[in-house]
Amino acid sequence: MNRRVIANGIKFNGRTNVNYGIITAVYQLRKNNVPIKRIAKDLQIGLGTVYKILDKVAWRKKKRAIIDEMIRIFMEDDDFDIYMKEQIEKGKLKHQSNNLD
Repeated sequence: MNRRVIANGIKFNGRTNVNYGIITAVYQLRKNNVPIKRIAKDLQIGLGTVYKILDKVAWRKKKRAIIDEMIRIFMEDDDFDIYMKEQIEKGKLKHQSNNLD
């Protein structure tokens, strides 16, 4: 490591200031068509951090959409209703008044 850099007090691998509020702000600003460079400057984070946050949010949305679709298909299946009624009868699940009537 360069002695001059250390002498000037430059820190590497410092703690991140990215938290849930920053992630939400990045998502909301981008949703409102704010440029990525502006988001990074306003929130005082790097461009790479903005891209990383947006990539993770998009990935989670895709993953959630796939899971929702699988649940929808599974719930439409008559075998699911039979399975759930059997589980309720065995006492493994609690019966809810709005389900399986």
